[in-house]
Amino acid sequence: MPHYLLVQEIQHRKALHLAQLTFYQTEETNYLNGDWQSELKEDAAELQFMYLTLKRGVAYETSWLTWCDEVLAVLNQANHRSSSE
Repeated sequence: MPHYLLVQEIQHRKALHLAQLTFYQTEETNYLNGDWQSELKEDAAELQFMYLTLKRGVAYETSWLTWCDEVLAVLNQANHRSSSE
């Protein structure tokens, strides 16, 4: 696969995961501001479980972004090496 296609694909995936992370972070802010409690009539344990699940989503998306950055760095190094040869 050509180098530029790999870069495009990783950048595309990074954008998708960044969008999802932004959504999760907005939801987390809403939760911490008490917005969920007013909308839901769940007990405290259920709300806590929902928040912990949300935090897992944040960690998942963050790990994807880290991976994408690492891959892009490797692809960038490989591209510089091959262009200098």
